[in-house]
Amino acid sequence: MNGPSFSKLLAKQQKSKLSLKNFCTQEGIEPHTFRYWKKKLINSSPPNINSTENPFIEVPNIKLSTEVEFEPFESWIYPINATLL
Repeated sequence: MNGPSFSKLLAKQQKSKLSLKNFCTQEGIEPHTFRYWKKKLINSSPPNINSTENPFIEVPNIKLSTEVEFEPFESWIYPINATLL
């Protein structure tokens, strides 16, 4: 088996909607052989840089506030209505 012939077999399996085991039985190949060639094909395929599909997703316009409100420092240390000695 070679890469191009397996590519056709992989496409056929995906269209068949059969489980891997049933598809391999129908085609007369071992499931481990199918998995080996699938992994080999995926790992050897270069990324398609000429694809028209946008690799980015759109992010909605979100307004971020840069203003932060802080409590007075004294309220972090002393309870409200506490008297200082």
